[in-house]
Amino acid sequence: MLRLTEKKPKCLIELAGKTLFDWQINALKKTGIKDIAIVTGYLANSLPSHEYRYLFNLDWAHTDMVESLCCAHEILSQQETVVAYADIVYAPEIIQALLSTSGDIVITYDLLWQDLWMARFENPLEDAESFRISEGRLLEIGKAPSYLHEIEGQYMGLLKLTPKGWGNIWDYLQSISISKRKSMNMTMLLQCLIEKDLPVIAIPVKGRWCEIDSPLDLQCYEQKLQGKKNWSHDWRDFY
Repeated sequence: MLRLTEKKPKCLIELAGKTLFDWQINALKKTGIKDIAIVTGYLANSLPSHEYRYLFNLDWAHTDMVESLCCAHEILSQQETVVAYADIVYAPEIIQALLSTSGDIVITYDLLWQDLWMARFENPLEDAESFRISEGRLLEIGKAPSYLHEIEGQYMGLLKLTPKGWGNIWDYLQSISISKRKSMNMTMLLQCLIEKDLPVIAIPVKGRWCEIDSPLDLQCYEQKLQGKKNWSHDWRDFY
């Protein structure tokens, strides 16, 4: 994010008048979620110091997402938990869909992903990942696709884990090398779980979310919100 994150973590970047952090907190609270924990690392002291539980990834500069998720091991072992990346925004009904779907490992995916990727990239295939499902179960994720028609949706960085689901993940993570675990992101983990025949349930949504990977993303979304009514990926909850 270049200069935008020189003095603050990515989740404190503003989009449409609020920080990504505030958009997420508001969406979670509207679904009745009150117990919120945040795994921190880079410039952790910039975040609000009250109301929420903070878990610090001591090795944040040298690890990827899965290692940060492991920092929440105690929570994930005890209660059903919604997990969200810090650099996305989403409508409350997407969280509600996660909560109302049975399964120990559940993710959401966007059927209208091409609308979002076409707006962000000249060639969506440069960033999009493979995604295949069958009967609501994830079959493949995270590979480099050759054609758009090979992609049945896009993973959004939102998932739900039950203690049983996390237990299965934790057992797998204990079976691999520490270096592999530290370098693993979530799509890599999901693909490994599939290969271990652990069911990953995938539920479809239609837009109503965004991810922020660059300053150009911010510009794109601001323009879409100003110039087009009923944009498919407008996440704001005032309908």
